[in-house]
This record gives sequence, C-alpha cells and structure tokens, in this order.
Amino acid sequence: MTLPPKQYIINEKLEKAANMLATQPDMILSEIAELCGFCDVYYFSRLFKKHVGMTPTEYKNSFI
Repeated sequence: MTLPPKQYIINEKLEKAANMLATQPDMILSEIAELCGFCDVYYFSRLFKKHVGMTPTEYKNSFI
C-alpha cells in the first residue's frame, strides 16, 4: 500500500522522533519535536500516540 506523500513524511518524522526518544533520554520532548520538524509539541504528541500507541513520555519511559 502506498502512502500519500504528506503521510509518508509525517511517518518518517515520527519514526525519527521514536528513535530519539529511545536513544537520547536526556532530551526534552519539545526539543525532539522541534528537531523532527513539528512546530507544536501538542500536535506532535497527538500524532505520536496515534502512530505508536502511547504518548511520547510513556514511550521514552519504557526505555529507562
């Protein structure tokens, strides 16, 4: 199944964010969101939860 370009880009950003949350626990959430191309941390959190199934904080804490 092929994704529309916009959704593909969002998925790539979310995968990058997931990797950063797992490997760089000292970074704050707003910093990760910004580095992954999201201007609004609340929008990022909603998309992340929809994509991964847990909030960015829950995801981050699962690796600590």
